[in-house]
Amino acid sequence: MERNILVVDDDKCLYDIISRILIKPEVGKNNLKFFYAESLEKAKNILSNENIDLVYTDYAIKGFSETGEDVINWINKNKLKAKVVVTTAITDSSLYQKLKDKGASQIMRKPFNQKTLMNSYKTNIEEV
Repeated sequence: MERNILVVDDDKCLYDIISRILIKPEVGKNNLKFFYAESLEKAKNILSNENIDLVYTDYAIKGFSETGEDVINWINKNKLKAKVVVTTAITDSSLYQKLKDKGASQIMRKPFNQKTLMNSYKTNIEEV
């Protein structure tokens, strides 16, 4: 079964890291397709046109007023089934709770390691 993963971040480096780690055979036998958006507008376009299973979004998208919270809100408003993992270097536990209350399935602190990312994928993709 093909799984579609969207990475929303102002820095394409996160996309490169996530796609390189998750494409490894030990992650699973699923066929993975990756999409990249550096803004909420581009993310909306991809989410509208592709059947996205899992979104990794940075909380603070540099150069834009949107945040990972806006990605979650848009997914909720449009009743999409994509799971959302928010990546952030922010250490505010009240922000984490707010994002979880809005529907984030997980908050991943940056920097994260390969094992954390692989566990995140396995946990969230099984819920889709």
